[in-house]
Amino acid sequence: MQKKNLLTLFSFFSLILLLLAKTYAADFSLTEIGALNTGGATYSDWWYTGVNPTLTGTGEADTEVKVKVDGDSHETTADGSGNWSLSLTLAAGDYSIELSQGDDSYSFTLHLGQNLPADLGGSGTSETSESTGTVPETGFNQFIGVTMSAGVLLLGFYLYVWGNPKVQAAIEKRLIKD
Repeated sequence: MQKKNLLTLFSFFSLILLLLAKTYAADFSLTEIGALNTGGATYSDWWYTGVNPTLTGTGEADTEVKVKVDGDSHETTADGSGNWSLSLTLAAGDYSIELSQGDDSYSFTLHLGQNLPADLGGSGTSETSESTGTVPETGFNQFIGVTMSAGVLLLGFYLYVWGNPKVQAAIEKRLIKD
């Protein structure tokens, strides 16, 4: 019976570690393009009416962030809190941007010095605009990962407590004593 409990605990904690690794892998994100707050969304296109933007984001602390702009490489390092930023000198035009940190990456097209096209919902007068062409990939995945981790944790605790006669007897003894 004892070996079965150890195997259950080992399996349970292995699953939790896998789920937590997946949940925290989504920490790398782009949070601002110049004055435009992206909210961590991962659209395939961004429109920004300014030029020379500063890209700002979050990621793993003290780790290098690579930024490719039309194939030209730039690098910066996330600080101890995981915040990073990189100022770019870019004129109006369309740029292919690729951000990466470790195994995480995000690519998009940055349209500088341009308003959001009217066929995408833009009015052409906004200081900064964002594309609404695709649905963001962040937020819901983290919610599901955390919820599943909590559920697995509770299930593992339940199975451990009620599958171990010694623990069960100790709990019953404590409940009767109180």
